[in-house]
Amino acid sequence: MCSSDLPGATYAAGGCGSTPLLLGSAPTWAASANPPPLRYALADQGEVAGFLFGYPMVAPASAADSDKVLWVVDSPRGGPLRVTGHPAGAAKPVVSSVWPPDSGPGEIYPSQIAVPSPGCWRFTLAWPGHSDTVDLRYIGHR
Repeated sequence: MCSSDLPGATYAAGGCGSTPLLLGSAPTWAASANPPPLRYALADQGEVAGFLFGYPMVAPASAADSDKVLWVVDSPRGGPLRVTGHPAGAAKPVVSSVWPPDSGPGEIYPSQIAVPSPGCWRFTLAWPGHSDTVDLRYIGHR
């Protein structure tokens, strides 16, 4: 992906693995969700954008931390979003969650993703007929 693929977006600090973070305009297919002007990650296949409400993400999360991610998908949801993650380069530990298709506007899944340790985490995002991956960085407590 290059910045010309996302006019009005620029690269921002804080990405990890194969996923840079972006600031500015969201992909045009995400416009119906009216995403807020936050840092966001665009998944590897470009089918999902994750808007990071809790930047920087913190692990392990405390009651004061908010690791909320608003996932916007580029196709009709048709069912729940399944999120499975593990540290990049390792098979364990594994975290997983399921988020219902019950929010709007647009094709969104609000989520809260807690991981047990800081580092770069790889997440597989799957919804009916689709799958994509994204890497997100979690820092230790501030």
